[in-house]
Amino acid sequence: MRSIFFVSPNAFLLARANRDLWSPFGNAQIIKAIQENNIKKVYAVDVYSSNYFFVQKRCVLVYGEEMTPLEKQERKRRIIKESRRK
Repeated sequence: MRSIFFVSPNAFLLARANRDLWSPFGNAQIIKAIQENNIKKVYAVDVYSSNYFFVQKRCVLVYGEEMTPLEKQERKRRIIKESRRK
């Protein structure tokens, strides 16, 4: 470890991706949680699952910094530009 820095807990954003294993819907992937919640820097990742009688639920939790509004706009422009190239 090269450096230690402290960030206010209020600056963290909790991104969650859930998946119920009895249905084909949902996507419990770290990348999807980051993309859908506009996280620019990831600090921690946690995975947990709950087992019920017929259902298993799997969740991915990602803690990180949220993008600023300007960064969100730049990301949208880049995605649109890349989609036009294809």
